[in-house]
Order: sequence, then structure tokens, then C-alpha cells
Amino acid sequence: MTANAKTFDLTFRGEIQPRRDSGRVKSRLAEYLHIDDQAMLEQLFSGQTVYLRRDLDRKSAAEHFRQLSQLGCQVALVDSSKREQATGNGTLSSKPDQATAGPVKRENTAATGDQKEVALPTEDAPDQRWPVSQARIDRQRRAAMEKKAREEAREKAAEEVARLTRLEVELNRRAEQEIARIRTESDTTRHNAEAELARLGRLQEQSQQLTQAQLTRLDEQHRDQTRLTRKKLALLEQIQRENTSQSQQEIDQYEQSLQETRRRTDTQIQQLERRLQELRQQANGELTRLQEQLSAATARAEQDAEQLERQRAEILVPVDDEARAVTEQRETINRQAEQDRVELEHLKKEVTQKFDRELARLEELELKARRKQKAKIDHLSKTIASARKIAGETTAAV
Repeated sequence: MTANAKTFDLTFRGEIQPRRDSGRVKSRLAEYLHIDDQAMLEQLFSGQTVYLRRDLDRKSAAEHFRQLSQLGCQVALVDSSKREQATGNGTLSSKPDQATAGPVKRENTAATGDQKEVALPTEDAPDQRWPVSQARIDRQRRAAMEKKAREEAREKAAEEVARLTRLEVELNRRAEQEIARIRTESDTTRHNAEAELARLGRLQEQSQQLTQAQLTRLDEQHRDQTRLTRKKLALLEQIQRENTSQSQQEIDQYEQSLQETRRRTDTQIQQLERRLQELRQQANGELTRLQEQLSAATARAEQDAEQLERQRAEILVPVDDEARAVTEQRETINRQAEQDRVELEHLKKEVTQKFDRELARLEELELKARRKQKAKIDHLSKTIASARKIAGETTAAV
């Protein structure tokens, strides 16, 4: 250090920075200054001004000021020339504005570069010095810093363990909520499927009832139509029998008339042999006329029979058509009912399959959620175990 270089003194009046624990600040300052005597440590916090370091260059002064500020002490850097001007005879009072409480010798400027002193004023006692090698101070300072780092690491590890524990609790809570939501959705889906199945069952029952009612109505209509057809057939048969009976009576009458004519002719043959030739011609003509009348009557009877047959056919054809129409309508209704039943069965099967698929999907989601929760819990457990292991190793190292 050159003679003209500006130097500084590091002073301390026992003041602690706000929101700092006084006990911890005192213990750290004792470690930093290597003070084992508790009474001597308390003198540093008596309120008197104490020179902790003297004649420091700018860089060393800034380093010591920073380290002591980190420890929580409120220190001050003073120009060394002011101290020399204030003392004059090589002594310095504990408080520049008051009487000297005790003599304090100045730091030996001829000391080697690795020797420093801390002067503590005591009442009615000479100054006390703690010559400590700079290497030892550095080692002790590094040890203190390492101890502080270990404490900070331990605090961080504890905070990390607490954070991970809170995270584990939060994940468990979220997983339980997710599982509860999935179960609620599963119950809702199952309830909706059961309601849909019940509705389809009611629809199927109503369709069956409606189909049965339609079949019953068609059966009644068919029975009514059959009775009506039978009545019409009976009436036609009666009309046919009446017409046939009338034609037979006419034929019988013509035959009786013919027999009567023949009898009269036979009885008159003997009486009118003289007129045989004329009467034979007349008889032949009469016979021819009677035969023509018989043929006409027979033809008329056949025409009546054919007409009755045509009427009967004309009546039977609509009846048969109507019967076939009723049969076809019944078959159509049966086919429609069968189609409705098949569609209802298919719809019921689809709803059941959909319900089974939805239930399987929800169960798979629940299984995935449980697996994901287990993986997260395992990961958190490993992280907590690792943090605890690191904290244990740090504590063991301390």
C-alpha cells in the first residue's frame, strides 16, 4: 500500500439492521471475529463506537463492509485520516463526541499484510487485540459461509419437502375430485340408460297392445264380414232354389199339358179316324208347338239358372276380394308389427351396447385416473424421499 493511498476504518456501534434476529446476528459476528468470550461480545453491542478494522484499502473496506452487512450489522466506513486527526497521540476514544472510556492503541502499521487487529474499548483497562492470520480468518470465514449455506440448504430442503407435501395433498384432493366426477358421470349415464330402456320397454308394450287391439278389431271385422257373406250366400241359394222350383213347376205343367193333349189325341184317334190325316197334321203342328214351348221353357230355365249363377259369381267375387283384402291387410299389419318388434329389439340392443360401451369407457377413464394418480404419488414419494435423503446428508455433513 503506498503512503498516499487513501485508507478506511470500519466502525461498529452495536446497531443491528431492522427485521434481523439479534441472537443470530451476535452469533454470526462472533464467528466472523473469532470471539469466544460472551462478555467481550456484549461489549461490541454496548453502544460505543468500536473500530473493527483499520487502514483498509478501498477494495478490502468494501468487502468487509459487504460481509458484515450480510451478517445484519450496521457498520460504517470512516476515512483513516479523520481518526488520526482526532487522536493526535495515537489513541482513539470509543465515542468521538464524548470522553474516552478507555485507552485504545492504534493498529500497528508495521505489521505484516496478513495480520489484522480488532480493538475493543474496555473501561479502566488497556486495549485488547486478537492478532489472527489472514489465512485462518479466510478459513473460518469460509467455514462460516459453508455453515450458513448448509443451514440455508437445510431450510430450502425443509421448504421443498413442505411444498411437495402440500402438492401431494393437492394432487390427492384433485384426483379424488376427478374420481368422484367420473363416478357421478357413470351413475348419471347408467341412470339415463336405465330410463331409456324403461321407456323403450313401455313403447314396446304399448306397441304390442296397439297391435293386439288392431288384430282383435280385424278379427271382429273378418267375423262380421264372414257372417254377412254367409247370409248373402244363403239368400242367393234360396233365390236359386226358388227359381229352380218355379222352372220345374212350369216344366211339370207343360208335361201334364202334353200328356193331356196326347190322351185327348189318343181318345180322338178312334173317334176321328176319318179326320186322321188332318188331325195328324194338326197334332204334329201342335206337338211341334208344344215342343218349341218346352224348349223355350227349358232355355228360359237355363237362362234363369245361368243368370242366377252369374249373380252368385258377381256376389261371391267381391266377397272373395274383400276377404282377400282383409287377409292382406291383416298380413300387412302382422308384418308391420313384426317390423316394429324387430326395430324395437334392434334399438334396445343398440342402447344396451351403447350403455356397455359408455360404461366401459368410464371405467377405463377411472382406471387411467387411478394409474395417473398412483404415478404422481409415486413420483412425489420418490421426490420427498430424495429431498429427505439430501436433508439428512446435509444434516449429517453439518
